[in-house]
Amino acid sequence: MGGERILVIDDSKYMTTFLTESALSSLGYQSFVASTGQRGLELVSAEKPDAILLDLNLPDMTGLDVVRQLATAENQVPVILMTAYGSEQVAVEAFRLGVRDYLSKPIDLDEIANALERALHAPRLQRDRRQLAVDLHRTSMELQRQAAQVATLTGVGRIITASLDLDRILARVIEAAIQLCQAEEATVWLLEGNRESLVMVAEAGIDQADSPLPRLTRVKVQDALAGEAVRTRRPIRAADLVEGIKFKTGYLVKAVIYVPLLIQDRCLGVVSVANRDSQRAFQESDLANLQALADYAAIAIENARLYRATSDSLQKRLAELAAIREISEAVAGMDLDILLHRAMSLVHKTFNVAAATLFLADQAQTHLHFALCSNPDSGGVTVRRVPFGKGLIGSCAQDGASYFTNNPSSHALYAPEIDQAAGSETHSLLVMPLIIKDRVIGVIELVNKRAGPFVEQDVALLRAMATPVGAAVDGSRLFDQVLRDRATLRAVLDGSPNPTLIVNHSGEPVSCNPAARELFSISAGTVDELRLEDVTGDPRLGELIAQGRVVTEEIALAESTYLTSIAPIVGVGSIVVMQDITYLKELDQAKSEFVTTVSHDLRSPLAAIIGFTELLSEVGPLSGRQQEFVDLTTKAAKNMKRLIDDLLDLARIEAGLSLAPERCDLAAIAQGVVDGLQGLATRNDIKLSLVKRGEIPKVIGVADQLRRAVENLVGNALKFTHPGGQVRIGMQEADKTLYLVVVDTGRGIPESALPYVFDRFYRVDEDLETAGSGLGLAIAKSIAEAHGGTISVRSQRGRGSAFTIALPLG
Repeated sequence: MGGERILVIDDSKYMTTFLTESALSSLGYQSFVASTGQRGLELVSAEKPDAILLDLNLPDMTGLDVVRQLATAENQVPVILMTAYGSEQVAVEAFRLGVRDYLSKPIDLDEIANALERALHAPRLQRDRRQLAVDLHRTSMELQRQAAQVATLTGVGRIITASLDLDRILARVIEAAIQLCQAEEATVWLLEGNRESLVMVAEAGIDQADSPLPRLTRVKVQDALAGEAVRTRRPIRAADLVEGIKFKTGYLVKAVIYVPLLIQDRCLGVVSVANRDSQRAFQESDLANLQALADYAAIAIENARLYRATSDSLQKRLAELAAIREISEAVAGMDLDILLHRAMSLVHKTFNVAAATLFLADQAQTHLHFALCSNPDSGGVTVRRVPFGKGLIGSCAQDGASYFTNNPSSHALYAPEIDQAAGSETHSLLVMPLIIKDRVIGVIELVNKRAGPFVEQDVALLRAMATPVGAAVDGSRLFDQVLRDRATLRAVLDGSPNPTLIVNHSGEPVSCNPAARELFSISAGTVDELRLEDVTGDPRLGELIAQGRVVTEEIALAESTYLTSIAPIVGVGSIVVMQDITYLKELDQAKSEFVTTVSHDLRSPLAAIIGFTELLSEVGPLSGRQQEFVDLTTKAAKNMKRLIDDLLDLARIEAGLSLAPERCDLAAIAQGVVDGLQGLATRNDIKLSLVKRGEIPKVIGVADQLRRAVENLVGNALKFTHPGGQVRIGMQEADKTLYLVVVDTGRGIPESALPYVFDRFYRVDEDLETAGSGLGLAIAKSIAEAHGGTISVRSQRGRGSAFTIALPLG
């Protein structure tokens, strides 16, 4: 129910009272009464009720007559007919005439409520539709107005942000501000450099002739309402005031808005609109539009300022870059003295100074020496040698830092006897180090700038100019050094008795010394026309070079043996140095034959000594002292016999005297070694184990020799592992190679001893507890190499060792 007005036409006092005072009021309706049909028709015409409760029997006419007259007048008010003596014929006639509902008296409250709801439903819908149409029209007009404002704002924003002309931007901003806010006046105020004052830079709509007060174009931020917007970074809107608002800007207004121009929380100024004569107060929508315009304006103003500053800076920078380019071109491809004179002349001209002087550092980095002055007519250089750390020049060289001063006498580092290098009174000074790879190689000194004082930009510009000058000086020095080093290297190579070749990345010779020419019969001037295989006659040399790493191998050429060392040279290729070790091989062969012969000849007497010492106790009783001597003799003889056996075994292995190779199960061999040495390990409280990863393939070799190699490694590990330690044998196949590793937790091997552990007779420890023949690891190495494999060691003192045998498969 919406509080509709209901007309009750009934001559019953009781009925009208019930309806108006009880029923309709409780249902939320307003009501008024007519006791006759004629009065009811008059009230319908005058009051325009929303619905009619009509009695069928009235004093002057029937309810149906009232309905007929309403229909004749084309009145659309819904009618509900009430009667106590109705009939079906009356009801039919009533509905034919347009009655909305038919109620029989007596009537209860629910019937009245339901009847009115049904009767008012259609009018309510019509009323809602009419109101909705009005609201839609109003909303449409408002949206059109806002769309026009947005289009205006967007167009203005696009125009001003695309422009880099500050005056055009400001003019468009105040024009748009007046249009968007329907204001009489608009102004733009920008902050000065000290940010203490606002300056009016654009205005529109202001007629100064009508103002009784002088117009101000500059105000203090702290005094003006516009300054409040700057300080708070918030807009200010003063509503309609009858007496007006008086501002420091010198005129009265009725309404005003100040909006700060913000760019990344930095305020550039304010834009304002005002009404001086109009009584129209600015609304929130005006403030929102002006804020949006201010955002565009701040960006456009900042861009215009940056463009103007960049343009000025760019012109200056172009001139500086031209000077730097000239210096860079001047220092390229000419004699050092000529390029330095040219470069310093350009520095002199660019900075417009009385003199530009260059000092160069000595090799010891203790002194600077005068090199040249761009203006020899300035009075001459009074100082030609400056120690590091003395005066601004020496401090620059020592610290590697630039210094400038426009009042030299007040500078803490200034030394008149040093820094007045031009021989005249110094008013301003700038010194810049020439730095190459963190090393100062010289200093440039500028004296007495003619066009104002030295500033930080001068430091940056001189640093850019000093870079190519320093590079030129250093490059010239390096070139001289390269020439000297090349001559020295040539002399060393030519004087070396060892044949030496330099080859490129393709393995082709590019240079060789006289010894190599003699060895390979190479004529002068033809080395770069030959292939390495043609020169040496041995393809293995090329294969070693192709590995691209440091390699040392023995290579036999003709009847000689050469220890050949190959090392890569970055950017060149490789160097090959060949040392003739034929005589060393012959000595080694003679030594081996001698040792083998002596060892073989010593076996018989040693066997006799051992036999007779063991028989002494059977000849007769021996005293305790005598038995001790016999035992020591027997032990020494057995140690000697074991050493001789090891020497003979080593000689046989190196000579290739062994049984025919066959497929050997190295895993089974290793397991047999573990089983055989398990007792020794248990007595010494050492855990001995074998670990196999994956299936272990068989290798081609001699089983007895492989067993000897594994026994030597495991026995060596048990000998040097403390009680409570571990010795593990690990086996694994990878990349067609079978690896056997013996790892212990023993005392380890010093790093200095690692290169020699596989040499004959080399012992890391000399104590009697662990002393051996010194041949066990040498025999293991020989066996591994005889099978085409390698042996290696990793160890850390106090952490244990790991010996690895790598044998090829297939």
